[in-house]
This record gives sequence, C-alpha cells and structure tokens, in this order.
Amino acid sequence: MKKILLFISLLSTTQKFFGIIKLSVHNRDEVLSIVKQFLPENPNILDAGAFDGTDTVAMAKMWPNGVLYAFEPVPEIYHWLSDKSQHCNNVRCFSIALSNKIGYQEFFLSEDPHKPGVNFQSGSLLSPKEHLKYSHIQFNKKTIVPTITIDKWAELYGVSHVDMMWLDMQGMELEVLKASPKILETVKVIYTEVEFVEAYAGQGMYQDIKVFLEENGFMEYAKNFDVPGKGGWGWFGDVMFVKHDLV
Repeated sequence: MKKILLFISLLSTTQKFFGIIKLSVHNRDEVLSIVKQFLPENPNILDAGAFDGTDTVAMAKMWPNGVLYAFEPVPEIYHWLSDKSQHCNNVRCFSIALSNKIGYQEFFLSEDPHKPGVNFQSGSLLSPKEHLKYSHIQFNKKTIVPTITIDKWAELYGVSHVDMMWLDMQGMELEVLKASPKILETVKVIYTEVEFVEAYAGQGMYQDIKVFLEENGFMEYAKNFDVPGKGGWGWFGDVMFVKHDLV
C-alpha cells in the first residue's frame, strides 16, 4: 500500500513539474486566471508593447491594488493607450521603447495595407525579415524613438521589483531581458510572444528565450502551441514562464 501511495505521489509531482498547460489562441482571460495564483494582490506588472491598452486595462481591473507600467513608443499608438487607460488610477504609461540600449534608436513602423496611414502593432526596433513573407503587414516608414533598459528605468522611477512581465516586443524580448538582470531576478511570471522564424533580423527566437529563462530559474508553464509551427498562429505563439520555485 505504501508503494502505491508513493507511486501516486511521484506521478502527481511529475505532472506538476512537467505537464505544460495548453492555452487557446485568443487567451488573455485564460492566462490571467492562471497567473493570479503566482502573484500578490498588489503586483507590479510591466506591459511592454502595450499597443492600444486593451490588455493593460484588463490587468489593471484584475489587480486594482497593483500598478501597471505600460510602454508604447509610437506617439499615435501611445495616445490610444493613454486614452483607453485614463480612468485606471493604477496605470502608468511611458512613451519610450524598452531596449538593450539607452538613447535613441530607429524604429520600423508597421501598417495594414487595408488601413493605410494607420499604425499597426507589428512595429519593432528590429528590421522586418521573414515577417514580410508570412504576413501582409507592411513596413514602409521609420522613425526615431527614445529607448531605455528595464534596469535603468526601474532605477530612475524607484521601482524595486516587477512581479510579472507581459511582453509583445516584436523580436526584442530576449535582448531586453538580457540587458536587465537586476529586475529579472525579481520577476515571478513572464508571458511573452515568441517566434519560430526570424521574423525580425537578428531576433531571439522561441528556443533561445526558453533556454535563457530556464538558465535564470524559470520553467515553461503554459503555451498556445504543441510544437513550434503547429498551433498558435503558425509562425509565432505565446508562452508563460514561471519562476521554478513557485511551481
């Protein structure tokens, strides 16, 4: 009987540590419900690539005692973010790009050809590469945006820790994480977009991000694809990483 109970206990532990949750593709509410167990009631959440603020506002409402730090460097899109989140007292918006460099960098603007002249959410500090092959989105214009590392931003604004990172940075995720080891050490959960092809020149791809985060104490906890290229959106997907000692 003891052997049977021991086997069941080991099986349960194995499922807990090695069973990766399969997410649906359109999954924000599903993701937030999973994340909630790992965060305090008053988390600091960093939303990089916040776009129009839809996800930002959803997180602000779920954690009314927390603080949302939302980053969007494109002026037009920043105004959308600012307008949408203006009634959320716990949202702080920044019109700056998180990067591995401090200063100013070239930014590749994107637009949907069906809506010419309107900025889309695929803009990046990196030049588009295979994105042009897999998507109809166009990159016809460039601009210059201010950039900062997360560690330097945190130092300037007195942010001691970040409980969760919500990243949609169009290929810059890995370089940004590598450039800010101090804040990374405080993070409990990272939910990030990943690519399986070199959508942007020189970007870190899914396997690169996975290896780096595992080396820094995280484990892959949930994702919306089975294997790269199958599930998600085909050539990119979303993954949740959780600090290993929380699972």
